[in-house]
Amino acid sequence: MACPNCSKMYKNAESLRCHLGKDCGKRNRFSCDVCEYYCSRRFELGNHMSRKHSIVLPRKLKIVCLQCNRKYKNQNSLRVHMSLDCGKEKRITCPICRKFKTSRKFQLGVHMFRKIRCPQCEKVYKNFETLRAHMSYDCGRKKRKFRCAVCGNCGKVYKNKKSRNNHVRYECGVAPSFFCPFVDCPYKAKRKFCLQQHLLFRHKIKKPSSYTCPKCGKMYRHSQSRFTHLKFECGKDPQFYCTEYNLSGFPCDNCYRSYKHLRSLQNHRKFECGKKPRYGCTVKGWNYPCPNCSIPCMDKSTQMRHVRFECELGRSFPCPYRNCTYKAKLKHHLAYHMSSSKHRIYNTNVN
Repeated sequence: MACPNCSKMYKNAESLRCHLGKDCGKRNRFSCDVCEYYCSRRFELGNHMSRKHSIVLPRKLKIVCLQCNRKYKNQNSLRVHMSLDCGKEKRITCPICRKFKTSRKFQLGVHMFRKIRCPQCEKVYKNFETLRAHMSYDCGRKKRKFRCAVCGNCGKVYKNKKSRNNHVRYECGVAPSFFCPFVDCPYKAKRKFCLQQHLLFRHKIKKPSSYTCPKCGKMYRHSQSRFTHLKFECGKDPQFYCTEYNLSGFPCDNCYRSYKHLRSLQNHRKFECGKKPRYGCTVKGWNYPCPNCSIPCMDKSTQMRHVRFECELGRSFPCPYRNCTYKAKLKHHLAYHMSSSKHRIYNTNVN
């Protein structure tokens, strides 16, 4: 940004505004006592004398309040202090520590933002939610700690009894019982959720459906969906029927087709049933036969994909899961097979 008066360049608008207010067109008020240096600001004179002459300027004298001896930088700050603070009663108290008192609301806000301390143990927290949870659960109460009863050398500490029991049952002194289903992956886990996280972040496989209907074998992701299926669907006759049309639909008298709506049946009789096709595809297609097996393809890319992955090559993408013999010709077929409900996270002991 350029100054409109002296054409000096500045990086931002704040520097340009400061230049226009204090420097541009102003007389240099500060002069060096040793040399002929002039400047418009006091800190520039201090920097010059410390660098060139090794002289440190004394600090600017502050304005002192005559009643409480507080020091202020300018007359305006002293005037505000005398009208609001000096000799006035501090009526605003901090609701947390009950020690800090002030006569202005913004000072209370600054105090509570900077130092949110517990009034009993004086711990500092970032926000009031954390302080409230500390005062309700931790402060002044003994922590219930249960050490592992099986392995005395692990030294792990747990807050509640359930976590300690899970550690004793699944982790402490127990060999890993959950293995990664991929053949090339040596990962082992002691807990099932650890294996699920490994499959999600390492192999990008989401948790499959794990709730199966005991009657029909349908799989559901949530137990509530399986419960609804068992209650209303599995082995039950339909309870709700459409009252607008008859249940048999609208069959055609000339062919075997049946339609749900009468309008669809009328269109079928008018344009389709016993009529020759009047509209043909105008797009050129199936003009790229395979040079090996003469299978027609619609375009060049389909022909190249067929020759590269399918024609006389067999299935070149095997399933990476253990004990699965599935093989696919195309990669997206294998991805669909792996994302299906056939492969679930299982617990096996592999030697």
